[in-house]
Amino acid sequence: MGACGLAADIPSVLGNESLRISFSDCRLAGVGARFDVFDLVYHGCVVSYWYWGDYNNKLPALWSKRDLFNALYGEPPMYVVTPDNWPQFRERVFASCRVAASSSRLTAMAEMTDHRILTADRTVQQTVFDSGVRVTVNFGAKDCVMSDGFLLKVGLSRIDGAKKVPHAIRAAESASRQVHATY
Repeated sequence: MGACGLAADIPSVLGNESLRISFSDCRLAGVGARFDVFDLVYHGCVVSYWYWGDYNNKLPALWSKRDLFNALYGEPPMYVVTPDNWPQFRERVFASCRVAASSSRLTAMAEMTDHRILTADRTVQQTVFDSGVRVTVNFGAKDCVMSDGFLLKVGLSRIDGAKKVPHAIRAAESASRQVHATY
């Protein structure tokens, strides 16, 4: 059990087994065990961030993965920069914003209504919001063909919205809305 003593068995959509999670630990868990109960319940009325001591760029090796979690949960990114590290982080912050901030702009006042695990290895996940926005991310090691034939490449997110055309977000292409997240 987690620090708060809350735990639950979450039924798997992929079979009869269930996943034992601790609500207090779900934000720290790995991709396969992570289930954001807080945002599923409160996204429509609270803006959630990484806590102040744990921000997107704290561990550069995890930065891209955190960008994908922000996109999945519709949360704005958070960075800590100083005059000394700004030259080092500047371009990466801009690329990160293109990944992480896109879905938070579209879902800021929306209720998260669903969080789906789409692959057996739990690395392709999707959230759905009452605004009609649907965010799908691929944390996995291989590309994933979506049910509509769309190829979601490794480290990318896809945002489908009520008034938006589906797009992938890829970082290296700064001229477009696409930002590639590598981790």
